[in-house]
Amino acid sequence: MGFLTRGSFACHCVAVLVVFLVSPPSAAQPLSPSQYKTLLRLQRLLEYQPPLVGWSNATDLCYLPASPSLAVSCSAGRVTGLSIVGVADRPLSANFSSGSLFTTLARLSGLTTLSLVSLGLWGPLPGKVDRFSSLQVLNLSSNYFSGTIPPEISNITSLQNLCLTKNSFDGTVPDLSPLTTLTQLDLSGNRLGPELPYVSSTLVSLLLQNNSFHDRLPPRLASFGHLQKLDLSSNHLHGWIPAFLFSLPSMQHLDLSGNRMTGEVPANLSCGSQLLYVDISDNLLVGGLPSCIQANSSNRVVLISGNCLNSDDFELQHPNSFCNQGAMPAILPSANKISGSKSKLGLILGIVGGVIAGAVLIGLLVLLLFRKIRTEDAEVNNTFHSPTAGKSLMQVAPRSTAEASKKDLCDLFSSCVACSLCCRFCFYSDLIQTC
Repeated sequence: MGFLTRGSFACHCVAVLVVFLVSPPSAAQPLSPSQYKTLLRLQRLLEYQPPLVGWSNATDLCYLPASPSLAVSCSAGRVTGLSIVGVADRPLSANFSSGSLFTTLARLSGLTTLSLVSLGLWGPLPGKVDRFSSLQVLNLSSNYFSGTIPPEISNITSLQNLCLTKNSFDGTVPDLSPLTTLTQLDLSGNRLGPELPYVSSTLVSLLLQNNSFHDRLPPRLASFGHLQKLDLSSNHLHGWIPAFLFSLPSMQHLDLSGNRMTGEVPANLSCGSQLLYVDISDNLLVGGLPSCIQANSSNRVVLISGNCLNSDDFELQHPNSFCNQGAMPAILPSANKISGSKSKLGLILGIVGGVIAGAVLIGLLVLLLFRKIRTEDAEVNNTFHSPTAGKSLMQVAPRSTAEASKKDLCDLFSSCVACSLCCRFCFYSDLIQTC
């Protein structure tokens, strides 16, 4: 991560070019003392890395000879461009603070270009990054920044080039559509996802490869009439490839390789006249190819290996069963949805089981009480059975007690699920009228 890759090198070249186009280093007015002190403090915060060696109070920083590792431009006594490229292959020491770094950089309020590449910078990117109200180029590639990209970055409405490639950013990309002047966006080589970001249709280059995007290709891309380069390779994108991607008027480079795109490439698609490079290899595509992206096209490079396509290069294709089986995981519900469904099913089964167990328990209780009442009836009849005239007086009290017990039993269950069961027992005890 601490070395200059092809992507970050391209970002760096743009940054250095803008430094010298916007503000030539030969500006006549000397740098203000506060700006000078800020640069020397920056030297300490970056732990005296090789490009900064030799800076001192006697160094005229605005007139340093430009090199691939260092470029400083000044205008009207202020620093307007700063580009530093290191060779760090590890993060800076534990004393480094990304918050202190950007607090210091914010004192260079005239910056239009800020490029800090391969310097071992680590920690979260602070929200105070939006203090650069005039910034046009921000390049922090090949460092060790982590956490989410702060949403405050969308407040830098002057931004034209944003390059955060080769870091450890994760989570959802904030809404970048307010950046209506943005033309270059490179977020490749991170762990961003799962949804593809919202960006302005003014983009010329959109590089999101080597991330964790799980989305489908959104229809909103159809409005990107200025887009020349789209690289979404090495993600987890799924679904069909929309035909409009091949016919965008400015599209030159389209790379969707290393995803889980499924289905057939639309047979009726037409390719834009500017399209020179197409890579749809290592997906789960089936069927044939439209004529404009067949591998033998003379005016464009087309890479299609690692699919299940009907191609002359059949040895580079998988059997159809491979793509059919591989497409299944792409449409399965997420783990959260599956676990949520299992939880709901378990809750329902638990409730049903509880109701059944309760009903059985109540039934057993009713049966035991009923048997007790029948036993009391038998004892009362045996004890007080006599043909004498006192018979009616002696029988009334015990019979009333038994009947009262049965009636209490029915009243007890009159509002529960076992009432019908209770009434059946009451019926057999000649007390159905009490229920």
